[in-house]
Amino acid sequence: MKKEQIINMIDKKITQSFSEGLVVSVIQEELIKKKENFIKVVQSHKEDFTLEKILTSDWETVGPVRAKYSVFYVQHADKRIKDLDWLLLNKYKFKKYSNSQVFNLIKLKEKLSIDNSCPFLSFLICKLGIYPYICSMKITTENKAILWSILEKYDGISEYTNFCDALSRFIQGSINSDDILVVYKSLLIIDMIDKKKIDSTIGAEIDACLFSI
Repeated sequence: MKKEQIINMIDKKITQSFSEGLVVSVIQEELIKKKENFIKVVQSHKEDFTLEKILTSDWETVGPVRAKYSVFYVQHADKRIKDLDWLLLNKYKFKKYSNSQVFNLIKLKEKLSIDNSCPFLSFLICKLGIYPYICSMKITTENKAILWSILEKYDGISEYTNFCDALSRFIQGSINSDDILVVYKSLLIIDMIDKKKIDSTIGAEIDACLFSI
């Protein structure tokens, strides 16, 4: 069994469960049960593998093969349990959409490999009618102040130049088609506290833009 097959198996079951009308908590319970079963499989081969060790191990280096793919199953199932927690916390941002649709957003964001897909995503933004949506984004005075404090923190640091320029245009209300991509990419490298500030100010708009693709 390949890594992609495990991902597809878990994700397909989640989507199917949503289509059957199951609530998030029930889907999570099913994932937890399966995760526990695969933990037992791993530990039957690797007695010293605690849950923490399973979650932090490089699954590709684990042997034998059955244990290796069981480790990956546990890791992906654990990730999806946390993703469903995120869905519950952020569902209010997507009132028009079903749980299944928001779950598809989560999968979409995973597929957007920052280094390889930004040109493609930029094309989508420009060509598929998303750019007018971006231009219409309204940011409150309070949120502009928060963004400005983040800009000041990173201003003058060469590796954050594009990030600061993009934030500046967000604040001024003159963003271009690349700015949302620059900010999205920068969420991976800025401090966690600043990431949370961006999530609370323009995070919904970034998610909605990606979701609209």
